[in-house]
Amino acid sequence: MKAVHSLLPAFTARKQVLAVAIASTLATGSVVAQQLTPAQDQPVPQRDRAVLEAKKFERTKLQREFPTYYIVQLEAPAATLYNGGIAGLSPSSAKANGLEQFDASLPAAKNYQDFLLQEQRKVMSAMQAKFPELQVSRHLSLTMNGMVVKLPGKVDAKAELASIPGVKRVFENEMMYTQMDASIDLLNTPEVWSVLGGQD
Repeated sequence: MKAVHSLLPAFTARKQVLAVAIASTLATGSVVAQQLTPAQDQPVPQRDRAVLEAKKFERTKLQREFPTYYIVQLEAPAATLYNGGIAGLSPSSAKANGLEQFDASLPAAKNYQDFLLQEQRKVMSAMQAKFPELQVSRHLSLTMNGMVVKLPGKVDAKAELASIPGVKRVFENEMMYTQMDASIDLLNTPEVWSVLGGQD
């Protein structure tokens, strides 16, 4: 019995050490788990969300008001220049028909313009595959075979549009402003001002 009683303190001490070790491990695991738990996305406050939506609306509005325009010229000649060469389509130019001026009412001219419109729609589909927001503002067929297209906002799409099969050339539309200050001297405006007694 004495031997048993002598072992009890040591056994109890080992149990206490084991309990402390287990508790320490659990605590450490909890800390590690907390460190590895991904942070949840913080919800955007209602006020900030309203500000973001307002900015997005304003940006979209500006893009619609100031789009980028391109004139896309296709490879086939315009109706006024078509002298034949495409199977099933008679020449439509004035020269080929022995006329002094182009006659858009000729069946050959109408048929060729219909052909150009079909070709333009094919190219338009290819352009919209690259730029889903692209819109065609105007189809051209008489003096030029092409389309006027627009993209929202300031977009540099000239090279990509030119790479589409069937496209011959792409021109970016530029807005010009009347700021000809040189006209003041050309019109002798200072002399007129002096005669009238000033600019007011």
